[in-house]
Amino acid sequence: MLVHVEADLAVVEYGRQLYAEVLSPVVELVAALREWQRKRGVFEFESMSLADRWAVRVLPMGGGD
Repeated sequence: MLVHVEADLAVVEYGRQLYAEVLSPVVELVAALREWQRKRGVFEFESMSLADRWAVRVLPMGGGD
């Protein structure tokens, strides 16, 4: 079954909004994040519904662990 759900998305750290996107495909994003949790490494998210708007890429930083 294919589900397409859009919602406003905001990334907030310590009360400061770092990023906001109106009508982002939240179900697709959650599915991609769950898959990434199993694999870790670099997270990349691109959506057909966002092709002209944005993509997300998260890279690990060294020295943390």
